[in-house]
Amino acid sequence: MATVVQFPTAPVRDWLYWEAGIRDVLGEENAPEEMVEEITRRMKEVHRQYSDFKLPAQVTLPLPEETPQELRDAIAAAVTGAVGEVTSQMHDFSHRVILDRLVLEIRLYGFRHPENRAHVDTLVRSTS
Repeated sequence: MATVVQFPTAPVRDWLYWEAGIRDVLGEENAPEEMVEEITRRMKEVHRQYSDFKLPAQVTLPLPEETPQELRDAIAAAVTGAVGEVTSQMHDFSHRVILDRLVLEIRLYGFRHPENRAHVDTLVRSTS
């Protein structure tokens, strides 16, 4: 019998990417382990909330039956290109939102743990 290998879903893979990046950034600035864990835990919840957001996955563009195939192909290519551009812009925007939220979480950690203010200030400068 063949072994079935379960691959993580796209949101799980995406989180693993973000988690590694967050831990790297915090680790590069020698953030205390409890700070790394708290911020990572809070960012995981943020990521889960954002990953539930879905844009419409289908575009319907009814064309008259007499529309020549060459024109249909050109329209399909134009729509595909436009959707690709919007997808790229949304990807860039979502990354910016998550990075901004990371900075916010670092600042909030500093308010909750004033004894780590020096780490917070350094991290805010390095991630902004």
